[in-house]
Amino acid sequence: MNEIQQEWRYMGRQQDDVYDVMKDQQWHTLAEVATAVDGRETSVSACIRNFRKASHGGYVVERKREDGEYLYRLLLGKDSQ
Repeated sequence: MNEIQQEWRYMGRQQDDVYDVMKDQQWHTLAEVATAVDGRETSVSACIRNFRKASHGGYVVERKREDGEYLYRLLLGKDSQ
């Protein structure tokens, strides 16, 4: 397996891990999710961004700013319409 294939395999697992954290539909900071999945905030941010793509579920991801920090919430099912 080459380096690119290894990176894609890692990102797929991390995408699943981020989903597992965010499927509660509660607000989360990047730092909170990164700690939960043992990853970097930049990678978690990319995973969250990917959730909006049709190929990754086409979910609605809400973002708000609170106390100078962004929080993200993944909406599932009827909430995501």
